[in-house]
Amino acid sequence: IISNQPATLLIKTTDCLPVIITHPSGWKAAIHAGRRGTESEITMKTAAMLIEASGYADGYHAWFGPRICKSCYQIDPVANAHFDLFRHNFDQLHSVFGPVGVTVLDTDYCTSCRNDLFFSYRKEATAERIFSGVR
Repeated sequence: IISNQPATLLIKTTDCLPVIITHPSGWKAAIHAGRRGTESEITMKTAAMLIEASGYADGYHAWFGPRICKSCYQIDPVANAHFDLFRHNFDQLHSVFGPVGVTVLDTDYCTSCRNDLFFSYRKEATAERIFSGVR
C-alpha cells in the first residue's frame, strides 16, 4: 500500500516481515513481505513505485517489524535450507535507495523465538495476527 494521505495504513502478518517506509513529505508505504512476496521483489517494487509517485529519491525511513528469523525459517529440511526475510528485503531497499537514501530501523525480534511476545504460525499454527501500521 502506498499513500500520501493522512489515513492509517495497516498490514497483518504472523511470521512474515512487516515493512513500513516513510518520507518526511508525508509519503508512506506498508508492505507484507512473506517468502513468496520477497522472492517476487515486493519491497524493491514498492520502493521504486514510492519514488515514482512521490518524486523523492532519498530521505526515507524504513521499519522492519517482528518476523521469523533465518534460523527458525527452514524451507527445506532435507537440504537444511533456511530463508532470511530480513536480508532479502534489506538488500531490496538498498538496491532502490542506495545505502544512504534510506535509514532502516530493525526490531530484530523473531516471532518464533519470542513466541511469548508475538504470534507465530510456524511455532503454534495460530490464526492470530500481528497488525503493523503507519499514519
